[in-house]
Amino acid sequence: MERVLHRQWPEGTIPSQTVLDNINALANLPFHIADRVIDEVEAIYVGEGSIVELDGMGVLRGRLTYPEGPHSRPFERLAGIYRYGVVALGSLPHESISLVLHEVGHVLDIADRMMSETREWRDLHRACVARLCEPYWHIRHEWWAEAFALTAGDGFEVLTDLLAGDTRLAYDVTSYFQDHYGVMQ
Repeated sequence: MERVLHRQWPEGTIPSQTVLDNINALANLPFHIADRVIDEVEAIYVGEGSIVELDGMGVLRGRLTYPEGPHSRPFERLAGIYRYGVVALGSLPHESISLVLHEVGHVLDIADRMMSETREWRDLHRACVARLCEPYWHIRHEWWAEAFALTAGDGFEVLTDLLAGDTRLAYDVTSYFQDHYGVMQ
């Protein structure tokens, strides 16, 4: 991980607990997942603030995540992103159970030729959407990454809550990620 990890906070300072938590989450990735991430990314930047404060991400300042979409937000409000081979992890608040695992989910989704676009996931996502209150999770690849984070982060109870108490559907989601990635805690 060290060959791709770039710590970005002022020298001689101690980063926030959020940044330290992101570093620890990267260090605690299961080896088979960490190896995949290392093989797929050019860099992982971890630092304070939003992603636009981190190396290579300043070009996103003033732009929207989904210019035509109803769930668009400025990149300045994002705590994390995976884009063009770079993972950026900031310290802003976020909706995810784990910012690191969510972004790792995006890395794996893209590395495995858009698993979020397969018929298997489309069918599973379609079943989830009817129960998901948060509209952002209606975006198929975002729910894929978050469902990965929930499964890998031992978030079955949270997953069940997000799915309006449907334990069978939550089990189907966790089984999907266990079968494809072996990530259940």
